[in-house]
Amino acid sequence: MTKKQWTTKDDQYLASFYHLKPATELAKHLKVSKQSVMRRAKKLQLGSKNDLGTAQRKRYALEEDRYISEHIKKHGAAHVATALQRTEEGIRSRAKRLGIKLADPTKSLTPEQEQVILDNLPDKTYHEIGVLIGKSGEAVGWHCRQRR
Repeated sequence: MTKKQWTTKDDQYLASFYHLKPATELAKHLKVSKQSVMRRAKKLQLGSKNDLGTAQRKRYALEEDRYISEHIKKHGAAHVATALQRTEEGIRSRAKRLGIKLADPTKSLTPEQEQVILDNLPDKTYHEIGVLIGKSGEAVGWHCRQRR
């Protein structure tokens, strides 16, 4: 890949839209890599998107980290994601970065737990069944999908 020769017009475009559009979109328009956009923005001293509050992906607040720590094991990533208006994958990644080991949904169920799932599946949600057997709703859903 050849090195981009940045023009004044490119710099003006970058300065105008850096805090308004995602770096990937700018990179596509300028026909460079995202990393190239980030390096050029730094060189032009456009400022950190996080520091100026223009980042597309907002940072996690201490309250959000606390909520994740207190609720993810009991209610699962889907519930926490909905409550915090984040994606499930984002919540899982954040939990991992916080050192929270999430339960492995592939861990086998006891015969009694399997029976509770079968008995309650027509009438209850995965989350409600999970409460009955001490698993997250996600784990119950995973086990149900494996039975198909």
